[in-house]
Amino acid sequence: MGLVEPGYILLFGRLHPLVLHFPVALLIVAAVLEFFPKFTKNNYGTGYNMALWIVLCLGALSAVIAASMGLTLASTGSYGGETVYWHKRFGLSVAGLSVIAVLLKIFVEEKSSKILGQIYNVSLIACVFAIFMAGHYGGALTHGSEFLPSAAPEPIASWLRGNEKAAVKRVSNDHYSMTIKPIIDEHCASCHGVDKQEGGLRFDDPELVLVGGESGLATIVPGQALSSEMVRRLFLNREDKKAMPPD
Repeated sequence: MGLVEPGYILLFGRLHPLVLHFPVALLIVAAVLEFFPKFTKNNYGTGYNMALWIVLCLGALSAVIAASMGLTLASTGSYGGETVYWHKRFGLSVAGLSVIAVLLKIFVEEKSSKILGQIYNVSLIACVFAIFMAGHYGGALTHGSEFLPSAAPEPIASWLRGNEKAAVKRVSNDHYSMTIKPIIDEHCASCHGVDKQEGGLRFDDPELVLVGGESGLATIVPGQALSSEMVRRLFLNREDKKAMPPD
């Protein structure tokens, strides 16, 4: 199971996808309450500031908890690569910026400082930006790096991909590159690739496929398809939790 064995710590980490939605919603609502008073403060009067405080503090608290869970999940050894790196950085930024926003809000109300108020506004805007970026990289980990770019128009797709150019299929006589690899990239690499290695198994490199995963079973036995663990799992009953791909 990687660096973390089954138990409360591993369970804590795997709750990350559940808890992370709390700071996403709460901190965005806090930003709306702060920056769009025309639709909030003017309509709800004195209860507005209390609502903002509750939402902001709960958002910061849940962001810290979600970030802690994410770090625990990353420590299992099943995740790695550039996507995880950026998801982790933006996730920690959300937690840090939300806590900073709470502290700044306290000083702003105590000292009525215009400069601190401006810094508070910037921190809240930066926090919302970090939420969207962390969500983008988190989605890439779950659904593959092309999940959003493949559905977005240019130039948004290029921006989401970063500096990398869209992958171009090479024209080759190699059967693996032309026929097998595209299928693996579509159905296997999102969970068994550079960024995420469920069961310690990687399909992004033919040599790594032959190495196998944590089970110790031969993923592919050259020349003996029916003896290969990969083929066996492809033909398992779909209700079997070991059936691949799971969806």
